[in-house]
Amino acid sequence: MRTPAGLVLALGVLSARPALAQQSGSAKLAVYLPGAELASSEQKSRMVTELAAALGRGLHIPMNGRLYANHSDFERALPEAAFVLSEAAITATSGLRPLAVGVVDGQTSTQFALFALPKARAAERRLVHPRFGKATNGILDSLLFGGETVAQQVKRSPVPDVLSGVQLLKLGKADYLLGYASALDAIRAELPEVTVLLRSSRVPCVTLSLGRASAGSTLASGVVAALAGVAVPQLGIQAFRAASPSDYESLARALGGSRRRTLLFAEPPLPWRPPRLTDSPLLPALPASTLESYYEVPKDPPPLLPR
Repeated sequence: MRTPAGLVLALGVLSARPALAQQSGSAKLAVYLPGAELASSEQKSRMVTELAAALGRGLHIPMNGRLYANHSDFERALPEAAFVLSEAAITATSGLRPLAVGVVDGQTSTQFALFALPKARAAERRLVHPRFGKATNGILDSLLFGGETVAQQVKRSPVPDVLSGVQLLKLGKADYLLGYASALDAIRAELPEVTVLLRSSRVPCVTLSLGRASAGSTLASGVVAALAGVAVPQLGIQAFRAASPSDYESLARALGGSRRRTLLFAEPPLPWRPPRLTDSPLLPALPASTLESYYEVPKDPPPLLPR
């Protein structure tokens, strides 16, 4: 008896359904977005539910989404997740395969920024940052500080998300906040005096990647098409485009780059003091750049007269 070609095709499609979906009735979307722009927990939860439903419709499979507030819980959930929505730095350092990247303001890339309060003083340097996991030190030391390691009194403290960091700035319990440059307007709505101290090079926007569960591997090729017309207004994402794996490989190398120690955030320069003629004979041999790193040299310094 010959089997109709249409039935063979239908059987092939059914057999291609991921094992996890057949066993539990749905695939899992894990979401971890500690740097999301001032989105509340309620907004994030609604966003996860809507995105999971849209992705499931596009892939023709039931999809459940779960939002994680703790990085360690998120890491433990990866083996069971068919797909993952996270920030690019987390995708790159977690060894996940990027599939689609969000488009924000017409671009698929963004920048990290270090926000600061003008009243910050040397004696109270407190930097708060979202929990980016293994990517945190690389974001600060490599992307923002250009390979320089902060060697002075800067206390780094993790916070659950950017919104929590803004609240600490408002309460005077922090002086610097790590976030995304695109959040400046939203942060200034809460703290008009905030300025951007540093900006990183551009990195990919929020990314949908392949999880570690076998459920996603069969469906990975259809993700970009499944997300056609899908927007995530809570994150400012207007659309999704196919992600370039090379962008994330470059980001992973940058985040793990070598660093050297320097006196960033050092104490304020000492006031200018003309050296005495009786000072150490080694002093005149020091290059001017060395002297200027320790003394605030005026444009027209006074003559070198004995005191």
